[in-house]
Parts: sequence; structure tokens; C-alpha cells
Amino acid sequence: LPLIVAAWIALRSPDAGKRILAALFAIGFGLTLVPEFVYIQDPFADRMNTVFKLYFQAWLVLSVASAAAIVGLLARANGRLRSTIAIVGTIGIVASLTYTPLSATDWTWRCSAGSG
Repeated sequence: LPLIVAAWIALRSPDAGKRILAALFAIGFGLTLVPEFVYIQDPFADRMNTVFKLYFQAWLVLSVASAAAIVGLLARANGRLRSTIAIVGTIGIVASLTYTPLSATDWTWRCSAGSG
């Protein structure tokens, strides 16, 4: 459904900026849908290699599109809505900052446990 909506906006919107942004979202959603139907046969006999390769690209495209969408929302919003968007965005960024130290700790523990 998100792919269909994004593609419809990309094809029908009179605003070039909205078309480009919607096309980025459509590409990202499309990349996540491809491994449901097609995958590269590998020695592991599953589709996870294809999922990883396409999802990695999808995350990049969707992150660029999301950043542009947030900037567009902030530019059009005013007053209380602008503050709400800024607060929610800040919470999202702060929450994502926990990934690096937790991941480093997890991988450090795994590597040191395996070497002993």
C-alpha cells in the first residue's frame, strides 16, 4: 500500500519536489518488496543474502527521503506543529544514538567470548 500511494503521488503531483520525494519513497518501498518474489540462489539456500543487499539500499533511500520529508514539513509548519515535529525528530535521533554503543559492546563481548 505505501508503494502504491507513493507511486501515485509521484505520477500525479503537480509539484516537482513532491514528485521526486514520492519517487524516492516508492523506490525504497519497492526495494523491500523485490525479495518477496525474486532472490539470488546462494550456497545458503535461502533469500537472506538478497534481503540484506536490497534492504541495505532501501534503508539508505528511505532515510534520505525521510530527512527531506521532515525538512519539508518543518518548512511548511508553524507554531505548535513545528515544535512538535522538532521534538519528535529530536527524540528519534536521540533514541537512534543508542545503537552504536550497544552494538559495540555486543560485538566486543562476542569477540572476546569466542577467543577464550
